[in-house]
Amino acid sequence: TNFVFRFAAWGCNENGSSYIPPDDLRYGRGDATLGLPGGYVLLRCVPGLSCDKVLVPLELAQFYARVYRGEVLNAEDTMQWLTWMEKTREGSSLYAFLPDQDEARVYAKNGFRAADAYYDQHFFTEAGIVETPYGAFVVAIFMRGNPAYPGSEVLSDITRIAYNAFMESYRQR
Repeated sequence: TNFVFRFAAWGCNENGSSYIPPDDLRYGRGDATLGLPGGYVLLRCVPGLSCDKVLVPLELAQFYARVYRGEVLNAEDTMQWLTWMEKTREGSSLYAFLPDQDEARVYAKNGFRAADAYYDQHFFTEAGIVETPYGAFVVAIFMRGNPAYPGSEVLSDITRIAYNAFMESYRQR
C-alpha cells in the first residue's frame, strides 16, 4: 500500500546548493509518518511466494543503472539488452503518463499477479530506465496490496513526477 522511490542520477537543488540525496531506505526500515512499517516487513516474502529471485527496488535500480552505463555487459550486449527492454507507451506503466513528444524512451520490465485463492493481495512491480535528451534515470517500484488491479496508474504517476523533476533540473541550468 506504500512505496518510496529514489532520485539518484541527478542532484537536487535547494537554496542554490546542489547535492545527491542519500539512498532512501524507509521502505525497509520504516517511517511512521508515511505509514511504512519497520523491520523490513514490506521486503519480506509473502507466505507462499517464492523468494529465490527477490530484489529490493534500490538494488534493482542500482543494477539497471550499472547495466545502462556499460559496467556489466560490453557495448554490443548492452545495446542488445536495451533493444529487448525497450517499451512502447502501451507496453509500460512507466511510459504511460510521460509527455507525448518523442523525447523519452523507456526500457523496462514488469511483473504482476492479481489476488486469488492463493495470494491474498495484488502485486505489481516495474523497473526501468527512462532516457531523455538530457540523460537517463532509473525507476524501480514494487507495489503490493493496492486494492485496484493492476493499479498501474500509481506507477505512471510516479514516473511522470520523476520525469518532470528530472527535466526541470536541466531547464534551470
